[in-house]
Amino acid sequence: MDKKVAQITTVEDFFSLKDIENLICLHNHEEYVSGSVGEGEIISNYRDVDISYLDLSNTYFIDIVQKIVDTVFEANTRLWNFDLEGLNENVQYLSYSKGQHYKLHSDLIWDNINSDKLSRKCTFILQLSDPNSYKGGEVALGFNDIDSLIIPKDIGSLTIFPSILVHKVKKVTEGTRNSICGWVSGKSWK
Repeated sequence: MDKKVAQITTVEDFFSLKDIENLICLHNHEEYVSGSVGEGEIISNYRDVDISYLDLSNTYFIDIVQKIVDTVFEANTRLWNFDLEGLNENVQYLSYSKGQHYKLHSDLIWDNINSDKLSRKCTFILQLSDPNSYKGGEVALGFNDIDSLIIPKDIGSLTIFPSILVHKVKKVTEGTRNSICGWVSGKSWK
């Protein structure tokens, strides 16, 4: 089922449990780095997460990412009509353990606006963890009552929203929340 709320769309069961298990098994060999902001500066009280990247030399990951990007383009056609070109950055594999979080932010890179650089326009998040395996870690979106719009936590669900929307990842209080996050970009916002 496809849900639309406030120009946000979630595709439930985007990947099956078996697909998610395969993805996690194939990815677990990757090394994590601590969460960073800006030019790699680590500010753990603002963003505290373990990050690694999907190895796009692996055709399995290429197929996964292509399916996600195709779905982002479809959502964009229905909802926003942004000028998109495609994936311009590495796709992040995020792991939030107890106490980790990401405070309120937008995914825009403000230095790219009105430049020749591509700008993030659509953010995607693929849930990899069973919601019963952790507590907290909700992704909340919006401008006013930020905690009123929480994206679905169902394993295998894909949520897409404009990268300009502010959002946060609430502190994980128990267990570990894993997800994939990335951005589809286009010519600079004007």
